[in-house]
Amino acid sequence: MATTRFKLFASLYKDSVTLMQLGAQLRERDGIEQASCLMATPANLEQLQHADLAIDTQASVSDLLVVVRGDPAACDEAIAAADVFLHASGPAGGGGS
Repeated sequence: MATTRFKLFASLYKDSVTLMQLGAQLRERDGIEQASCLMATPANLEQLQHADLAIDTQASVSDLLVVVRGDPAACDEAIAAADVFLHASGPAGGGGS
């Protein structure tokens, strides 16, 4: 049975290209059906609802969200991988080469 898991990274900014790349990497993982990485703006939170990835959390626009759906163990692994990626990709703005 699929589950949805998320992690909120408080006051962490990464540019949209970095977030799209991370989302694509997470969606390629075995057991992951859907993944989204975004800043927690009202518009982006609304997009999560439309994508059936709505989460129950209080987030500010300066927070970064990683949301995944799939096999529970795969979701946990994907969230952990996202954490490593986000903290290894350099300072705010975040590309790295």
